[in-house]
Amino acid sequence: MTGALGFIGSWVLKRLVDEGTPAWSYDRPGASLHRIRLVMTDEALARVQFIDGDIRDGDALESALVEHGITHVINLAGLQVPFVKADPCSERL
Repeated sequence: MTGALGFIGSWVLKRLVDEGTPAWSYDRPGASLHRIRLVMTDEALARVQFIDGDIRDGDALESALVEHGITHVINLAGLQVPFVKADPCSERL
């Protein structure tokens, strides 16, 4: 899943893990786990494979998909509103 560490992505990822579906998070390097820790336990998070990557780099995304044998993608990555772009790691978001 791209954008798994965002608001909607956190809930979708939780649902996948709760259902026993293998899940990967493809998000920008250094992205905060703040939101996802609000909805998932450490045990549930341990079942997620986190991959650092930038959705704008198509070659890197394709390599990650091939390397991990990923066959389905939920794309929740998106452009960020100005205040988020200005301070993407803010804990207030």
